Amino acid sequence: MSLYFSSHNIACLTKQDLRALMTELAAATEVKIRRSVASQLGGRMLVEAEAPDQKSLEAFFEKRRYNCEWVMPIDLDAQGGEISEY
Repeated sequence: MSLYFSSHNIACLTKQDLRALMTELAAATEVKIRRSVASQLGGRMLVEAEAPDQKSLEAFFEKRRYNCEWVMPIDLDAQGGEISEY
């Protein structure tokens, strides 16, 4: 599976709505949501996901009618001084 980041507009969602959305994402089986972070003030949510390909991830968001601004494939990931390649 490939790794992706995506950005979503969450304007006007309450904290309760955001929790429900993030819970729904975490329970997904078509793709693996590694992490999601949101800022009500910024009106954005970022999602880190594993998916077979970008088209599958975009279809996943579209099926659920999540407002997806962009999807970015990840090639390199540096954490704790170690670099992983995807």
